[in-house]
Amino acid sequence: MSADPATPHRSPAWPADEPWHLAMPEGTLYDALVRAALDRPSHPATVFYGASLSYAELRERVDALAGFLQSACGVKRGDRVMIALQNSPQYVIAYYAVMRADAVIVPVNPMNKTAEIDYLAADSGARVAIIGSELNDIFAPLAGEAITHTIVAQYRDEILTRRPIRCRHASPKRRRRCRRRRAGIPGHLRSRKACSQAQ
Repeated sequence: MSADPATPHRSPAWPADEPWHLAMPEGTLYDALVRAALDRPSHPATVFYGASLSYAELRERVDALAGFLQSACGVKRGDRVMIALQNSPQYVIAYYAVMRADAVIVPVNPMNKTAEIDYLAADSGARVAIIGSELNDIFAPLAGEAITHTIVAQYRDEILTRRPIRCRHASPKRRRRCRRRRAGIPGHLRSRKACSQAQ
């Protein structure tokens, strides 16, 4: 350790030509996304199962979802929005969109059960949720009461393939039953449809 606190000891792994301290950029996290989209529009922002989403595409989807949250879901500055998604491009899009809509993110563990989510919704005041499709059954009892709007993300939408990836154990009968159940949930809307409606 250096005797002078103003000159900290440099790690031998730290590049000699790099500054020891980094300046904090101005603005919000969304502003950083805007700068990245302007500076490097075609640079990959996310890569998910081989599918790349550029910074320009990411910003476009974030703006569309933020607009949908504000216009269709009535999200205003300071409102809470639940995000219950796995690590995916949809999580990144939802996270930035909630910030862009001047709302507050309420991250939810996708392993939570209905009673826990009901408590989190009541405690945080969240009335809107962005969820993964695997959580339909968990959020369905709260639809229309604790949660007024639910936007459902399909992870396969971001995978490079012409054919949707299906679980080999899921029967056609089970898939039809799942589609019928989703159709009856009040406020249920797929994230792709939400983004296209906002544009």
